[in-house]
Amino acid sequence: MGDLSRFPHELVLLLIEEACRTYVHPHAGWVASLCHVCKSIQSVVTPILYARLFLYEHGMVALNALLLSGAPNRLSLVCEVFFDFGACSWFDDPDTVSNGVYADFATLARALDSIRVLSGPSYVIGALANGNPRLRLQLAAVFVTDSTALWRSRAESHSFGMLLRSLKYLHLVMDLERVRYLASDLALLGGSADAVQFLLVDVLDDIHSPLAVATLDKLIPALSTAVRTVFPNIQRLLLRPRCALEENSHRLTAQFAAWAEIIRNPRIFVDDCFVSIYDGKQYVYDKLDEEDALEGEALWRRGRQLWQGTG
Repeated sequence: MGDLSRFPHELVLLLIEEACRTYVHPHAGWVASLCHVCKSIQSVVTPILYARLFLYEHGMVALNALLLSGAPNRLSLVCEVFFDFGACSWFDDPDTVSNGVYADFATLARALDSIRVLSGPSYVIGALANGNPRLRLQLAAVFVTDSTALWRSRAESHSFGMLLRSLKYLHLVMDLERVRYLASDLALLGGSADAVQFLLVDVLDDIHSPLAVATLDKLIPALSTAVRTVFPNIQRLLLRPRCALEENSHRLTAQFAAWAEIIRNPRIFVDDCFVSIYDGKQYVYDKLDEEDALEGEALWRRGRQLWQGTG
């Protein structure tokens, strides 16, 4: 801080604020260390540290301790939360559930009274919805990380539909191999998605072989029906092929383009920049989800318009 001390205090705070916003995710420890410099810097840094929260399963015990500590509720500063919980978690373990997992989530849900963006699997979102039904009044965006095909297998997932009633932005993952069940999977939303205006759908294909013609033939009818019946008021539909093979991604994009041309709908967009879900050793869903979370609401405004209303 020696060189900066020659500048006006207000300018120093502005410089620190900009640096913190740039480095808070890759270097959160360094940003947190600035809180020890002085009270005025702490007042600048603390809201930035807590604005976007990344939660992992191994950190829930420490988070619960914070909630019970009686310290000032810093979680009221949180605007965005990303839950990096896998498809199989301690929600499936009767011991952890009986030891207060749901109670912990209820406490957390009540503490997040400023949250606007929520990312994570449907069962976590459902648990938060059960813990604090008022969340549906404040959320603007929900990014669901697990496939719609898994929703019916988890009782907790059935509750997150209540959060959609005032949502503007929604992200879903559709498993291409189960496309014929899409309408029944989405039926769990129970007519709660009328407010959604920006819908982002990842079409997931994790097969390491060319797409079957029969699968492609079922895709557009299922997708068209689901969008029309479940999301009647969307202003922008962004489709993202998420494939193990690049050739399959291109084939999906071609299907989407043909569909948009046939129905002459300028609201359909595609993000056709190939991003492999497999790095040669393992699937990288967690990494991709985290990158998406860092984009925030801008994620829904990406993509290329497939029909521009000409011709």
